[in-house]
Amino acid sequence: MTLTTAEADRILADSFAPWVQALGLSVTDTGERHAVLRLPWSDRLAREGGALSGHALMAAADTASVIAGSAAR
Repeated sequence: MTLTTAEADRILADSFAPWVQALGLSVTDTGERHAVLRLPWSDRLAREGGALSGHALMAAADTASVIAGSAAR
């Protein structure tokens, strides 16, 4: 049975630090071997010049790997 997006969103809400939750990530798709998360644009995550912070991108990627691992289990 594949992890649903609602179940994955619940993992986000219950298992991650407040600063990760503050990124506003949402799970848009899960499967036996993948998870797709959305990182919404926020001026808070922008660096000088308007580029998205690499720290935010890496936190999103790390979080997605946890959700993908949960989906694979």
